[in-house]
Amino acid sequence: MKYANTTSVPNYIFDSLLPHLSIAEIKVLMIIIRQTIGWKDVKSTDGRKCRDWISSIQLQNKTGCSRRAISTAINHLVSKGLIVVSGFDNSTLSNPEERKGKSRLYFQLKSTSFRTVENKGKITEISNENFETNAKNAQYLCNEITKLGQHLHITKETHTK
Repeated sequence: MKYANTTSVPNYIFDSLLPHLSIAEIKVLMIIIRQTIGWKDVKSTDGRKCRDWISSIQLQNKTGCSRRAISTAINHLVSKGLIVVSGFDNSTLSNPEERKGKSRLYFQLKSTSFRTVENKGKITEISNENFETNAKNAQYLCNEITKLGQHLHITKETHTK
């Protein structure tokens, strides 16, 4: 059964990475997945975008995270080898100093990060060309994000005189 209006997410994210990522890292990673492999691109060999320019404002609006949380999440995702950030000229920008002041940052998944995983007795190779997920894994991610979000109780105390 095919699902309309969905984006495939590598199973490795659900099966291995989820417990090791912060909420901001998950949100930023999901936006990068949505903005790349979630878009059709007729110029691409596999019909999907491999990288996309995503502005700071877009990341803030789409994740609901602060600029600082997004910056930290990007740094962690790069250091964990999950994403690649590059400039317009496709030069890799591996650290915050290299990214600072750049007018456009391009994001992509680092396909070598999504290793082979065991899946119901058979091995499935996870790469940019072969992203598979199912509704159960998607529901699991939603539940985990909801649980994590419930632990964040941000309140503003006001004092009355």
